[in-house]
Amino acid sequence: MKKTANNTLILTVTNFINRAIGFVFRIALIRIAGREAIGLWQMIMPLYFFFLVIASAGLPTAISRLTAEYRARGDRRGVQRVFKTALSLALVCGIAAALCLLLLAGFFSRQVLADPRVRLALIIIAPSLPLVATSSVFRGYFQGIEEMRVVATSLIVEEVTHVVATITLVKVTLGKGAGLLAAGFAAGSLVSEVAGLGVYLVAFPLFRLAGRPDNILFSTKMLRQILQLSIPATAGRLLHSVGQLCQSIIIPTRLRIAGWTASQAAIAYGELTGMALNLLFLPSLFTVAMATSLLPQITAAVAHNRYRSAQAIFLRALTWTALISLPVAALLISLGEPVCQVLFNSSSAGKLLSYLAWGGLLLYTQQVAAATLQGLGKPVLPLITSAIGTIISSSLLLVLTSTWQIRGVAFSLICGWMTTGALSLYLVQRSLPFFAQFVPRLLRITLAAALCGIAAHHIYLHCLANSGRVFISLLCAGLGSGLVYLIAAGGIIRQQFARR
Repeated sequence: MKKTANNTLILTVTNFINRAIGFVFRIALIRIAGREAIGLWQMIMPLYFFFLVIASAGLPTAISRLTAEYRARGDRRGVQRVFKTALSLALVCGIAAALCLLLLAGFFSRQVLADPRVRLALIIIAPSLPLVATSSVFRGYFQGIEEMRVVATSLIVEEVTHVVATITLVKVTLGKGAGLLAAGFAAGSLVSEVAGLGVYLVAFPLFRLAGRPDNILFSTKMLRQILQLSIPATAGRLLHSVGQLCQSIIIPTRLRIAGWTASQAAIAYGELTGMALNLLFLPSLFTVAMATSLLPQITAAVAHNRYRSAQAIFLRALTWTALISLPVAALLISLGEPVCQVLFNSSSAGKLLSYLAWGGLLLYTQQVAAATLQGLGKPVLPLITSAIGTIISSSLLLVLTSTWQIRGVAFSLICGWMTTGALSLYLVQRSLPFFAQFVPRLLRITLAAALCGIAAHHIYLHCLANSGRVFISLLCAGLGSGLVYLIAAGGIIRQQFARR
């Protein structure tokens, strides 16, 4: 139990460090390379992740589970066969995905993304696919033998290398065009994957389980077990990557139909995905952790037919999600423009962020609701709700982007999030009725968040008028509105702590 707690702490701290490094790095990169280069990079990311899902999605979880299972039985030969079979599968899928992306880079850049400048970046990043797939096998192995220190070291080395390599390459390519800068981003990513895999290769001989070597390089039995565990995870991630890919295709092309140039469309897409959505998704640091801890709790309660206990667990998690997400959404609505101006030197990204924040609550509750549905033994339902939301947002993007332009993009995304979130909550309600208890709490939290947003707006304007400094004004607005929120929502917060 102590080792499990230590491993959880190691991964939590590692993820926090990497998120912090990544966030600061993104701010610096936007300021150094510019919004257009970021936009081009963000355009190719969904396509890259689509191929990455095909190459490696679900492998770490499957390998971790099977490795732990065979290790617990004392079957070290079984552990070896799992690792070798998974490594063979990862190399085949990774190399096939890389070749496909390499050969079709020209087609994807011209016909799919409709911007030939991204071709070089696609070619450079393609070789990273087998590297990432191989790393996922090693990661699953080390997770299975509970050596999280190796996983944490690899993740941190990879992130630090990514920052150093990308900044260096950006400085070399600066002033040579947005397309070459995007290629520099791709090269930095490739170098970081080499570094991350290098840590695993160095560590593997040190932590290899002792035992007689197994000469079998590939086991059909192990392949079936790996696929049975990895395919469900792959389906969910593939659906998400397809949705992101649709957005990366639809938004820039429809903006060009509206009369925007390729450069303007790339800048707008970069502001959306590289700036506004990154800030909007900050509360996901909390909601992902909440969903991770929620799943086993709901599963255990349902297994013992304690549905009232499961209902209380979900209600507590949903209330915490609302307590954290609603004031964040209110602050982003009120202060989105100056926040993006300070961080990214882009007020237009701030306007977009203020629009998107209106869909915050149902966006943030998706993960909690999905984890609950999985705990209830209904893993297909989150996939269905996500698919419906993706279809609605993509359909609206096709219609509204060329007419309402960037506001149409925001409205379409919000409609998709709200559809997925509302459907997910409705499906949970059918198994664990919670509306009657949650709605009064939600009204009180919404009122407190509204007061927080109003206070932030007025404090910011007052401080700006007196000091003329945007950062100081934002700091005062954040502290003042936070105090207002704690006073207004203090009763519910105390109740939440009392229920623990």
